[in-house]
Amino acid sequence: MLGLREMLNKSGACTLDTMKEILHDISEHCKNLEGKGDKGPGLKILNNIKCTMSDRASTEKHFNNLLKTYHEEILPDVIDGFTEMSADERELCGKMHNFFCGLHLLVAIADVCEETLKKFQKNFLDGKDIGSGTKPELKRYHKSESGTLRLLRTCSKSFARGEDEKSGVFLPWTTFLKEKKEKNRITRFKHNRFNMIFMSSSALFYHHEDVSEFLDSVHGTTNDLLRAVTLDVKEPLILAGVKVLALLSKFETSPLWRLIETPGHILSMNAHYNTLSEFFKDVSEDVTSALKFIQGENTPFETQIDDDDKVLKKLLEGHNSLDEIALPLFQHIATAIRGLFLRMIPEHLPGGKFWDPSEELLDETKSVKSHNKMPEFVFGQLDHLISFRPNASLLANESFIMYSFNKTGKWLESLPEEEKERLLNESLKEGRELRKTFKDRIQTIAAMRLREQKRKKQELERLERERMKRAEELTNDICFYGLWQTEGQMDEGVSHLQGEKEICSALQAQLKFRKTVLKQSHEDKKVFNFSVKSESGKYVKLTSSELKENLKKLIKKAAEGLTTEQEKTGQPLLVGKKVEHTFAKDDVYRGEVISVVPGFPEWYNIKYENDSAIYAYNLQLDYKNGDLKIVVS
Repeated sequence: MLGLREMLNKSGACTLDTMKEILHDISEHCKNLEGKGDKGPGLKILNNIKCTMSDRASTEKHFNNLLKTYHEEILPDVIDGFTEMSADERELCGKMHNFFCGLHLLVAIADVCEETLKKFQKNFLDGKDIGSGTKPELKRYHKSESGTLRLLRTCSKSFARGEDEKSGVFLPWTTFLKEKKEKNRITRFKHNRFNMIFMSSSALFYHHEDVSEFLDSVHGTTNDLLRAVTLDVKEPLILAGVKVLALLSKFETSPLWRLIETPGHILSMNAHYNTLSEFFKDVSEDVTSALKFIQGENTPFETQIDDDDKVLKKLLEGHNSLDEIALPLFQHIATAIRGLFLRMIPEHLPGGKFWDPSEELLDETKSVKSHNKMPEFVFGQLDHLISFRPNASLLANESFIMYSFNKTGKWLESLPEEEKERLLNESLKEGRELRKTFKDRIQTIAAMRLREQKRKKQELERLERERMKRAEELTNDICFYGLWQTEGQMDEGVSHLQGEKEICSALQAQLKFRKTVLKQSHEDKKVFNFSVKSESGKYVKLTSSELKENLKKLIKKAAEGLTTEQEKTGQPLLVGKKVEHTFAKDDVYRGEVISVVPGFPEWYNIKYENDSAIYAYNLQLDYKNGDLKIVVS
């Protein structure tokens, strides 16, 4: 481990600068020992780095590119005779390999499973809610997640130790299980994130009948959290999702995790990744193969069925009503995971650059592990130290962690007593200078952050000015055409226009106003488009008829929302009131608020005196800003 430093931000460039700083410190510290004419030890360390590993985040991809460029730049300084080498030899010296962390692949699998569950649930139910989703008073337990993940999370809060001391029932639940000679398998949802939802699914599916019995007949639903659990745990669709995730845990993610952490060459994982990829391709296309997986007869790895594995026995019992849903759901998930493999680890699959490695490549990458768990563990230790002793400096935490991870104590013990004493005394003398350097760097970073904060503030102000100007222009367009809030108003407005060009301009103004000013959303984001990509690859403008159809969809969607004014604390009712509306200094108009714009409760239709047109404005915002006054006549 080279170091642990404070950074200005998380960008790839800043990460590289921090790494350069660490390498420079190493070189400066060793220059007296290495000799003035010797190459910097820090650059030598960098030259020896031939492989990197990441989770493929955008910043890490950028960092890897920057690191490779910097590595190539320093080669003439660390390799004698580099400039006299052939092009092939120089390329070989600068070669670096980037690998993907196998454990982060498990995280990505969990993510695509959740996305597939959400889509499958939406299509299966035709957009309707089930379980606790049908109860408005339980909405606080709902996030933008599938019903399956919601049940896993709420069950963890209810039955796991230390999760929710207020609404959870850990002690009564464990007492209930002890009477049945069972142990509580439900764990905290904040445990190891790599395989969390799969492990939780195994535990919950094993206990789902116990959960229903406990809440219905033993303890009761004494709070909203338990009500949410008891409603969701009875839903076949949600339980089918739990079963599929649990089967994946037993037959795919857990065996894969064990293989990833087994000592060996990283390229030995090629065969396992390909086995999984081909397996998911097969079960996604063949119903019989998928059904055999549900029954435990077709697995990607040679999984031995343990007769003492109660959870697996429970999973392989016949659940006809659940399996009817679990089968197509599993095929959808298999398709998604197969696509993930092709995106995330193509290098390890047939045709990839690591698929058929040469002896030279095997030798270059022999030190690479299949996972990047060590940095995750380091940051876990740092997080613990920060919470355990919050006033400690990063320098102190860096020293503690590096001393432990680099086994500095063991190395010191191996030295002769005189050498050991000399090094310790030198370190003590250097302490004051190190602390001063650390403080100077922290102050420099703080000053740079302040400058960056000011720059961002100025940029936000500029963007806000542009947004306001754009909104003003769109509002002026709407004032000219009027905001069409029903299909009838749209047809009437279009009837007064002449020519395809003018009609398209009016319809585009309506769409832009709804997207930019009203901030209306729609499940089909293409309804806001003005053009479509043709088969030839060129973009073709939509006709007025096509734009009208898109606007109709938005009008219909808005009509599903609130269409009447809602009472809110500190907010007056405006519909039917006479008002004075100020647009600029001494530019005041009297009018009457007619109604709420359908779907947008803060926007109102208003008619001004001596003007027959109807206008739409965010009157609640204007009231808060003091630009709208209610007139008592």
